[in-house]
Amino acid sequence: MNFEWDLEKNKVNKAKHGISFAEATTVWDSIHVEVENIAHTENGEVRNATLGLIQSKIYVVIWTQRKEIIRLISARRARSNEEKVFYKKIQNN
Repeated sequence: MNFEWDLEKNKVNKAKHGISFAEATTVWDSIHVEVENIAHTENGEVRNATLGLIQSKIYVVIWTQRKEIIRLISARRARSNEEKVFYKKIQNN
């Protein structure tokens, strides 16, 4: 997988949520689920959410697909309702 992100947005995300986008890419290295994040679709660009484990904690990574590249938009610890979605989806697989 190829990733990209805005360097300034990465700094803001690290300060606000305690995780860099480089760290966030590891969400795809372990158990994870992907859902289309329709509520944040802008200008015809679909944003997606991947819920998965990073250092034994559940995170949500928001991203969009641009050709062959995954562009990270944000990353943070999952909220309790998102954790429930994660566990429900992995149990159903």
